[in-house]
Amino acid sequence: GYRVYAGDTEVASIDGATTTSHTVTGLAAGTHTFTVRAIDAAGNLSGHSAAATATVPDTVKPTAPSNLTGASALGQVVLNWDGSTDNVGVTGYRIYRNGTQVGSVLGAITTFTHTGVPSGSADYTVRATDAAGNLSDPSNTATVNVPDAQKPTAPWWLRATAGTGQVVLNWFGSTDNVGVTGYRIYRNGTHVGTVGAAARTYTDT
Repeated sequence: GYRVYAGDTEVASIDGATTTSHTVTGLAAGTHTFTVRAIDAAGNLSGHSAAATATVPDTVKPTAPSNLTGASALGQVVLNWDGSTDNVGVTGYRIYRNGTQVGSVLGAITTFTHTGVPSGSADYTVRATDAAGNLSDPSNTATVNVPDAQKPTAPWWLRATAGTGQVVLNWFGSTDNVGVTGYRIYRNGTHVGTVGAAARTYTDT
């Protein structure tokens, strides 16, 4: 018969001289080296055969990152999470905003700052990756609202037409990174009225 070795460890004992193949199961991902020795009826073992190597692919994905949290600041979002585990090793993390990848970190880093973020609400998730390219399931979702800190442009070409006891004002509108919601009218520095975003005129009576 034959004895099969993985490294220095015997992993199979095969009876019979005519059996010259064997399948080794339960191997971890990675490269393994095998040899075979023959045995006779008296229990004498031959020397080791020439070594044969085989690489078992890593098909196990990392666990999902957990406890993802996000905090907003002016134009940016800071994310933190608990790391993943893997049968071989986590090599990094990919960060997604509303389902689109916006960044990545390598190794054991479990924080990421997303800069240049427009104002508004967005959903963030994180996925771990290993050396074989296996992606984990997404982490929990962290919904982060980035405040709008950009002021509209100033209204322009304001005209005032006086009448009996009143003044009619007209102007050209402003623009904004999110959207103008209205206009406030001031007379000598005092707020005297408000109109909607589409208005371009106001009568102060």
